[in-house]
Amino acid sequence: MKLEIKRIRELLKAERQRLNTHLLNENNEAVVESLKKIDLAEKVFAQYSFKIKRIISTVILLAAFVVISFLYLQKIPTSNILLNTVNNGFSVHLTNNWKSNDMLSCTKIVMDNIKTMVVLPDFKLYNNVANFTLNSEKIGLDKIEFFDANWLHFDRYGKSGLMVIVDTGFVKCTFKVKNGEYSVNNKNYSIKKDEEFGFPSTIQLTTDIVSKSSGPFIFRFLGVSSLAFNIIDFDSIRFEKPDYIEKGKFRSTIVSGDLLLTETSQTKDLNSWNKVLLVNKSANSFTSDFDGLNIKSGYNGSAKKIISFTGNHKEKLKPSILEYLYYNKPLAILWSSILLLISILWSLKNTLIR
Repeated sequence: MKLEIKRIRELLKAERQRLNTHLLNENNEAVVESLKKIDLAEKVFAQYSFKIKRIISTVILLAAFVVISFLYLQKIPTSNILLNTVNNGFSVHLTNNWKSNDMLSCTKIVMDNIKTMVVLPDFKLYNNVANFTLNSEKIGLDKIEFFDANWLHFDRYGKSGLMVIVDTGFVKCTFKVKNGEYSVNNKNYSIKKDEEFGFPSTIQLTTDIVSKSSGPFIFRFLGVSSLAFNIIDFDSIRFEKPDYIEKGKFRSTIVSGDLLLTETSQTKDLNSWNKVLLVNKSANSFTSDFDGLNIKSGYNGSAKKIISFTGNHKEKLKPSILEYLYYNKPLAILWSSILLLISILWSLKNTLIR
């Protein structure tokens, strides 16, 4: 249509020139009248062209607004994060069986519902242990394996204790003990290191299979002096636990910390008001250690959902596509160059078509 309007305007211009030539040769009223009609037609076409340009400009502005709004509201698929917290506990959703070596050291262990237990080198075998307590100057959790587990909950227990709760599956673990005593079904036994070889005693046990109907299995570790582990095969982390005062609600387990979104270099400070949930992660590492007072956890990886709850306020921390493009300097330079090139070509196009 723009070409047709241009062609008509060219024809009007040519006709004006022809009529002006006639007007120079003779003062003809018909020629003057024709020139007035041409002036009127050119004004009409000028107004029409202005309306077309205004409509096009409005459409472009609306399209730009829609695109920018979409980029602002739409989050990037996954975000890389660095999370460091001091906390009272957390929950991890496992996606595979998990084994940890030298996970912790403590002075006392309490647990119930053990299916089988073997004490070496005495070769004492116990079946269906209702309750088990182990005391020693130092107990080393040499190896622990979680099979078919769903959620693992780590929580502070007492002044320097740690509680690990298993919702489903079963657990195998091995403890190393030099000196001490243990109680099985309220009967006490002593443990002494092997005098001939100097090796510590070993206690190997397997828990009963637990489920939602049977209730969770709980490890209670007291006098914990060290805790260190790394989990890879999990897809969710929660820094929250049930509020036993207000039933059905959860409260934050975070004491302090920060969360860094590496794509935008934005940092969110965390405190006891923040409950944090990471979902569908792809972790480089999730580590935790315990100093006897608080658990220190670090996460380095990515997540599809990064949510912080402060009271009833829910905040999705994953950056938008617009934020990602703004903070990503190479992409920002690329898009700025593309927009500059488009604007130059648009200007040249308008200049050539006039």
